[in-house]
Amino acid sequence: METSHPADPVCGEFSPQQLVPFLNKHPVSGTIFVAFSGGVDSSALLHALAMLRSEGDYGFAVEAIHVNHGLQSESVQWGEHCQRFCNQLEVPLHLLKVDAKPKSGESPEESARKARYHAFAEQIQNGDQLFTAHHQEDQAETFLLQALRGAGPRGLSAMGEVVLFSEGELMRPLLQFSQQSLQEYALREHLEWVEDPTNQEQSADRNYIRHEILPRLKTRWTAAASTLSRSARHCAEASLLIETWSAEQLNGVAVGDPMPIFELEPVENRRARIRHWLEKNGAGLPDAVHLQRIIKEVIEARKDATPLVRWKNREQREVAVRRFQNLLYLVMDEERYNFPDVCVEWDLLHPMVIPELGVKLVGRRIAGDGIREELLQGRRVTVRSRVGGERCYSGGSKQRRTLKNLLRERAVPPWKRNRIPLVFVDDELAQVVGEFVCDTFAAGDLSDEQKDAQNVKVGLLIEVVPQG
Repeated sequence: METSHPADPVCGEFSPQQLVPFLNKHPVSGTIFVAFSGGVDSSALLHALAMLRSEGDYGFAVEAIHVNHGLQSESVQWGEHCQRFCNQLEVPLHLLKVDAKPKSGESPEESARKARYHAFAEQIQNGDQLFTAHHQEDQAETFLLQALRGAGPRGLSAMGEVVLFSEGELMRPLLQFSQQSLQEYALREHLEWVEDPTNQEQSADRNYIRHEILPRLKTRWTAAASTLSRSARHCAEASLLIETWSAEQLNGVAVGDPMPIFELEPVENRRARIRHWLEKNGAGLPDAVHLQRIIKEVIEARKDATPLVRWKNREQREVAVRRFQNLLYLVMDEERYNFPDVCVEWDLLHPMVIPELGVKLVGRRIAGDGIREELLQGRRVTVRSRVGGERCYSGGSKQRRTLKNLLRERAVPPWKRNRIPLVFVDDELAQVVGEFVCDTFAAGDLSDEQKDAQNVKVGLLIEVVPQG
């Protein structure tokens, strides 16, 4: 999550001392790792930090990370250049090699970025900070890319100054500096850097904006990069207000809980709440098409329908949104909810893992709850999945009722019913795990009116526990 954005752009020359306000605002608690490509921008940043460190007024340690993507014939020479550069500055360098070959349907740029940041994340420990050399033009390019993709305030916020990353933070201290100021600094300090020829290939959207669009904008509006960066900050402020409002609207809705549907809610509020609820539960943000489908096909479907919208998020996990009794439910990796029939015998002495149901079961002795222990002696206990037609006595009823109706009354969503473990003693249903114990097997009293301390028995309560 973005935690802060830069102030107004800095005019004039770039120098190490101009990083001091940033370092004072974001004190270093671990090691500063600089993402070092060997290009002019990261060379200027690494050199400036090394100069500040050498002055002795700052107690931070600086190290550099260079990632070899293996995509260019010159990649080995670039790594050697980075090593010489770091040796001159007496900065330790981590040379990392990654497999950045794109997967099917993935752009080379996106594949390289993912591989690079995965390598960075493995280096960052608690309290460390990863510094990148993104500058004002990078911010303007990101804003334009997001605008052309139809992004909302969150996307148009572009890049934050400080972002939580791995076990530490990702820092972008140069967002208020122009690329020209960094190049001028590198020339004044007689720095050497490498040029990646792929940065000139205009088949990539960002490169096209960098070399064709932004320069043309600057010929008419000289401060284009600065003003676009300012717009990104305004969008960040608006996004923060929306997120704060959404969090307040979901106050009391814990992670894993369904989201209430409000019938007369304005559609703008509904979109904001859905986005926040999905992100809060680890599903990520849906695109505009799937968000609209959730509203039209799920929320606004007829009351007796069981609507479903399914998609894959950025991590390629399957996400599904369903509706039941005026609540929205999130189901991740829904294929795991389709199970074959299961019937496994259990000795109750050891935990039981049932891969088909995706659960691990244990029995816990407890007074006044669970299955009466005396009814388990010498009898065959099995755990089964629901197949239909199961009946038992429940809730004090004098007639056996169908499990289907009992689960419906308990507001268990239909897609969850077939994955609930059922415990049978001999061939009689004794417990619906996580829901209730059938009356004829219950160790406790049936109701407050029937409570009698002498009737309380020791029982074995079957529970689902985390696997692993």
